[in-house]
Amino acid sequence: MQTKKPMEFFRNLPPKQCPDCGHHIDEQAESYVVKCTECSSKQ
Repeated sequence: MQTKKPMEFFRNLPPKQCPDCGHHIDEQAESYVVKCTECSSKQ
């Protein structure tokens, strides 16, 4: 069993989705946002 290189692993991850509406979230480095901006602004 061959181990993937770390960067290859992260490139193959699916895009992050908002748990409330399902829209894709534009990820930023060192960001732990779990909701899209629209759902976050509704709170």
